[in-house]
Amino acid sequence: MFNDSLNTPQLKRPVTNMVDASVHYVSPNALYDFALGGTNLTDTRFVTAGSPNYGAGEVGGYYNPPRMCI
Repeated sequence: MFNDSLNTPQLKRPVTNMVDASVHYVSPNALYDFALGGTNLTDTRFVTAGSPNYGAGEVGGYYNPPRMCI
């Protein structure tokens, strides 16, 4: 998959596998609850958007967020 309409090779997104998970516990009397979660647990990085600037000879891109746990 390319991240721009011109199919710029530097902005090609490889096939990726993302793993997110969460656990939520509610006490039996429902007085409190606890949640724990994370996104991108495999810490896979890839370009999510970008654009070429051929006049300046550069290609700018943005990466997805790294592993995040809450």
